[in-house]
Amino acid sequence: MKRAFLSILSVSMLAGITSCSIVDTVKNKEFGIAINDNYPQMEEPFYTNQKTGNYVSLEMNNHYNLIFYMEDEKFDLHRDDIEAQFTFDYPQDKFDIRFAFSSAFDKCLQYYLYTEQLFSRETINITYENEVYSIDVQSIDYNFSKGVEIKPSAASLEQDFSEFKEMMDSIQYHSFVTPFPGRNPSGYYSDENEWNDCQYHYDLQDESDTSYVDYLIDSVYYPTHLDFADPNIVSKDMHMVYEHSSQTMENASPSTMGSFCVGISVIDPGCTKPTNPLHYLSFEAYPLQYEGDSERIQKNAYSQLHSQYYLLSKAYPEFYLSYEVGNITLRIIQIGSGSMQAFFEDDTYAYVLAASYDR
Repeated sequence: MKRAFLSILSVSMLAGITSCSIVDTVKNKEFGIAINDNYPQMEEPFYTNQKTGNYVSLEMNNHYNLIFYMEDEKFDLHRDDIEAQFTFDYPQDKFDIRFAFSSAFDKCLQYYLYTEQLFSRETINITYENEVYSIDVQSIDYNFSKGVEIKPSAASLEQDFSEFKEMMDSIQYHSFVTPFPGRNPSGYYSDENEWNDCQYHYDLQDESDTSYVDYLIDSVYYPTHLDFADPNIVSKDMHMVYEHSSQTMENASPSTMGSFCVGISVIDPGCTKPTNPLHYLSFEAYPLQYEGDSERIQKNAYSQLHSQYYLLSKAYPEFYLSYEVGNITLRIIQIGSGSMQAFFEDDTYAYVLAASYDR
């Protein structure tokens, strides 16, 4: 897709940018706004000094970067209220705008932006220092014809992504154990910390090791087989995030996990020099509704439930391979030549499966 840019910049700023020398440390003489899909690609930008009349066309569920370039003298990374300098007015059922990070190098704040519905015209109003900047947006269908995403076939799963298929075919359902046995003597536990969450970690002993499941605090789907990508040197583990240490004590009642993840990943490929093309394999579950107090669990779950290919799988299921395992149906997509993702849900969790091959 052709990148779209919007900037509230003056012609004098444009001249200042193009004339900067290597020793010139001035980044932004004036305030500016940009929208792009590949930060910080700023080639061939379009500048305007208008606060209204700005227009951009965005693909639905494609994640874009909404960037605010602040004047150098007004940018202070250590200000507690740096995000509060910007306020937004937009139809929240049609857009999602979330703060991502601030950059001291570019003296900017970056937000993630995407549209959640198709529409011909809606407006985002951005207020900064009592000035309102308006961007009119059209939401269009996501373009699957760019060649990045591929709807795999059952044959290609078997031939090219056999380890990923094997993980999917091994999915079983774990029912919460009553009475709950407490903590796994072979696991590692860390209790409440500054982020108000806890973790249960277990190192897998072999490709079919599922001895960790009886110590999960909820009923959940899980894989009963993971390829270890021999002879690569990989981490191979399970970890569960939860909110309170009491949830892992003997006779505890079932409770929602903050996340449940099991998988393998190559360790330091630059040094270990892996020869097996499989570099990453994971099975993850995140709560569809999290009502606890941990901000980190909340943010992590939100991030996964609003990830691009998860959202696209709901909006455009026809571009995903439908694959049945027992009583569940996975939606599978290939990204590039070596990455696979699959998704399904139950009443409590969204499941995200992924694999990466070096090809």
